Order: sequence, then C-alpha cells, then structure tokens
Amino acid sequence: PDGLGPVQTAYIVNEKAGGHALVATLLYMAERGLVRLDTATAKHWKVTGLGTTEQWAAVDPVTREVGEALGVTTAGATLNVAGSQTAGQKLADARERLEAGCRSWSRTRGLMVNVAAEWAGRLLAAVALVLAVVGFAGAFTWTMWGLPPAAFAIGGIGLLAGGVGTRRTPSGRRLWSRAAGFERLLTTPSA
Repeated sequence: PDGLGPVQTAYIVNEKAGGHALVATLLYMAERGLVRLDTATAKHWKVTGLGTTEQWAAVDPVTREVGEALGVTTAGATLNVAGSQTAGQKLADARERLEAGCRSWSRTRGLMVNVAAEWAGRLLAAVALVLAVVGFAGAFTWTMWGLPPAAFAIGGIGLLAGGVGTRRTPSGRRLWSRAAGFERLLTTPSA
C-alpha cells in the first residue's frame, strides 16, 4: 500500500515485524536511493548514506528511525559491518527500534488500540496458573484445591497467545485489508 514500508505492511498484517524486518528495511532504503549496500564477503559489508534531508523526511517514520539508529541518514555516513561489537550493537539497536517504531506508528496513526479487558484476562489466566500450582502442591501433600484455578487457566490459555490485547481500528482494518491482499498476491502461485 502507498506510504508504507515493507515492515509496516508486515506489522499491520501480522502484528509483529518479523524475523527479516531489518534486512527488508535495508533493502527498501537501498531501493529508495537512501543508502548504498556494498559487500566484500558474506560477513563484511558496508552501508553508506546517500539520501538528502528531504528524501529522509519523505520516507515512512519506521524506515527513518532505522536509518537514524544505524547512523546513515546523512550523505557519506557509513556503517561497516565486519563482525565488530560496535556494529553488532548498532544492528541490535536498530532491530529493537524497528519493532518499537512499528508499534508506536500503529498506535499514533490510530490503526491499533490496546484492549484493557484482554490484558486483564491475560493477567488473570497467569495468576490462575500460579494458584493452580500452589493449590495442587498443598502445604505438605498433594491436594485437589488447585483444580478450579487450573480449569480457569486452561480455559484462558488462548489469552496468552500473541496478538491478544490489541485490536485494529476501522482505519486499521481497511489498511490491513489492503496489506493482506498484497501479501496474498505475493504468495499465490498463480500470481
């Protein structure tokens, strides 16, 4: 969809950035002419900033945040990745900022909201699990007092799954529909 980077598209569909989010963002930045990617070996490569301030301002906020984390938002700035601890720390920081940036972007744009009742249900299911263990263990012998909280914990196990606690708003569902349609287009063999 227009105005979205690859990671934002994946995030709005799956509610997570995904394992290849940083690589997809680097390739997206290179495709947009913001950076140049050079490689010497599989373990040694360099990211060079090419974009102007105006180009970086025009790109989505998540991509811009990754560029800032890597320090390549000014023309000529470089990041050498050759297995050093400093480069590894920058990449780890960029990956963390990418996930947080997607979450923040979806909330500030009004695409997703937190649902307090589901978060409360998650908390109650976790507490019920602890009470079940304590109830079954008893003071000195095994007892059946843990059965009611265990039943509640088993019934609420679905509340501990990923994606529970957030919902897409109507505008988020419209964007999700477009992004998921694009994903289906890419994954359908006939396409």
